[in-house]
Amino acid sequence: MNRETRRLSKIPEEVRRELSPFYIHRIAVASEERDCEKIDKLTDDTAESTRSGLA
Repeated sequence: MNRETRRLSKIPEEVRRELSPFYIHRIAVASEERDCEKIDKLTDDTAESTRSGLA
């Protein structure tokens, strides 16, 4: 991001190759084929197994 204009810019391929080992390779938007796991409703029982302190 350009700090003065706050506009995003493309990363050159050379820089992308240098930084690629540090990126987590995962898909940000789930598709219907991959998103088949149901999220349980939050209750007192399920709240004990959730992670805290993430933010």
